[in-house]
Amino acid sequence: MWLDLLSRTYYYRGQQRYGATKGGAYVCRNEAKGAGMRAAPGTQ
Repeated sequence: MWLDLLSRTYYYRGQQRYGATKGGAYVCRNEAKGAGMRAAPGTQ
């Protein structure tokens, strides 16, 4: 999963912004959720 640190939003592989934002990082879902990040719009 790709985490955009500026927007505090994470993206899954196959989504348009996955790996494409500046200031992002690859993380696991548990890390992102535990840090209070939110899923990208349209993510189920």
